[in-house]
Amino acid sequence: MVVDANAKIVRELKIKTGTVKRLVKETAYYEKEAVQQAEKAENMKNEAQTEDEKYNAKKMAEVALESKQMIGDSKRRMEKAAQELLKLINDNTAELEDSAELVEEARQHIVAAGI
Repeated sequence: MVVDANAKIVRELKIKTGTVKRLVKETAYYEKEAVQQAEKAENMKNEAQTEDEKYNAKKMAEVALESKQMIGDSKRRMEKAAQELLKLINDNTAELEDSAELVEEARQHIVAAGI
């Protein structure tokens, strides 16, 4: 019975660690994409000569804004997932003694998430 409970906690630790890892990558991607889109929009705006080009530059600026908005959402989800992972570790310290490597990996991802 205790083994089953520990196995469930370890499984949950792995899942939550994977979630935080994915959200850290996702947030970094959105940040990179927002910069690229903003640069592209600025270049299009500076080079636009026809009405169509000006319209396309305006739409690209909207795409860049959407990318920036995704950063906030992604960060909120990442921080929430990291907090949940940290709580899991803190609440189950004794049960996770045999899983020190997994706990260390989880803590590294929590740090990467900025928690």
